[in-house]
Amino acid sequence: MKIVTEKVSTLVNVLKMIHSVDSDCFIIINENELVIGAMESNQVSSTFVKIKKEFFTEFEFNPEEDEDMFVVHSLILKKVFGKINDTSTVFVEISNKKNEGLFKVSTSGVINKKYTLPLIAESRTAKLNAIKSFSQGIGKLKEKLEVSFEMDLKVFNESVDGTDILLSSDDYSVFINMLNGKFSISVDSVGGTGGLMDFTMAKYETPDGSSRYSFERLKKYGLTLDSFNKKGDFKFIVSFKKDYPIIMETSQSDFNLIFVIAPRLDNNNE
Repeated sequence: MKIVTEKVSTLVNVLKMIHSVDSDCFIIINENELVIGAMESNQVSSTFVKIKKEFFTEFEFNPEEDEDMFVVHSLILKKVFGKINDTSTVFVEISNKKNEGLFKVSTSGVINKKYTLPLIAESRTAKLNAIKSFSQGIGKLKEKLEVSFEMDLKVFNESVDGTDILLSSDDYSVFINMLNGKFSISVDSVGGTGGLMDFTMAKYETPDGSSRYSFERLKKYGLTLDSFNKKGDFKFIVSFKKDYPIIMETSQSDFNLIFVIAPRLDNNNE
């Protein structure tokens, strides 16, 4: 497997985001895209960055010969790409032959650099299978989420942030609501204390629904998505259902960012 790209800064930002979720960074590849992601050890949240092959200047993958999933330590990978100049061209090769699991990164520029990183040991197989199964099942999960709508990402973030002052120390979670086409975030219940309506007064064509999620993760991932939205042209979609995960996703021409957060079903602050 071999990929080549000149968009170093984008990859650095992706890896920073991945490392904030978990120390292990998994990579899934097929003929059309490269998926980089991570899942919290407690499986409360996960993130996926789907990078289309058009993002790369070269994209070589043979499903008959190449392994389709690898795991690398995200901190090391982030540091490697952080040492590469934005004007360099990056070449990545992955080999997962028996007794030789290697992730090779080399650059072409004023200074040529080469890094060879070990892949995570096979002892993580159970976790890898769980991640792979979950990542492949996102499409089916989204089909089950009855409430799905596109909204302004900054409105979402301001709504989440504004709820902070009403949260108690023993219950750090909020309700995401959709009622009669109106989006709100509340601390107690639909329309309850701290309900913050979408101040654009937009009306969404989607069924009603309400579910409870971690405030910290909603805020963290919303701001993370916004950090990638430099041009303000992201399409931001929220999908959820009572007692189901919430999916927050954005899309651009070259890649999609996806965050999945499990629902809060009890008083556990996780």
